[in-house]
Amino acid sequence: MYENEKIKQRLNTFINVSRNITSNTSLTKLVQEIIEAVIESIDKADAGFFLIWNEEMEYLEIEGAYNFKEEMYLQNKLLAGEGISGSVFEEGCSKMIHTAEKIKEAMGNMRNQTLHYYLESTVHAAIPVSCMSVPLIHQNKKIGVLTIDNFKNDGFF
Repeated sequence: MYENEKIKQRLNTFINVSRNITSNTSLTKLVQEIIEAVIESIDKADAGFFLIWNEEMEYLEIEGAYNFKEEMYLQNKLLAGEGISGSVFEEGCSKMIHTAEKIKEAMGNMRNQTLHYYLESTVHAAIPVSCMSVPLIHQNKKIGVLTIDNFKNDGFF
């Protein structure tokens, strides 16, 4: 029975996100609602951020986040290929990482300032214990990345 409840919860999340997309006129509010719905529907998830590719400036910028400090994450810009989210964007493939050590390794190519903004923006002031990141693609064009983190829950995604 537990598995059926989880499936129902996920389906309800997708239905709610679909409704929000069609009825929402504010991109910022829509992004925030999507992040919150996704985090609530995934076991172990407790934080995340939604990055959009800025074609003109050629970087990913955080459009919204959950359990990150807004005053810090708004300053952060990721280059394609930089860190986990940047590499997911560049490669167009999802990643799931299950240990803090492997996450540190995957973040090893981040510029010092970018890494500093990331660490300062986390509400837990730490590297996550697990992470999943997926590219956002519209009409075969990469437009951004959704990254979900687990900072404090035992286990991993």
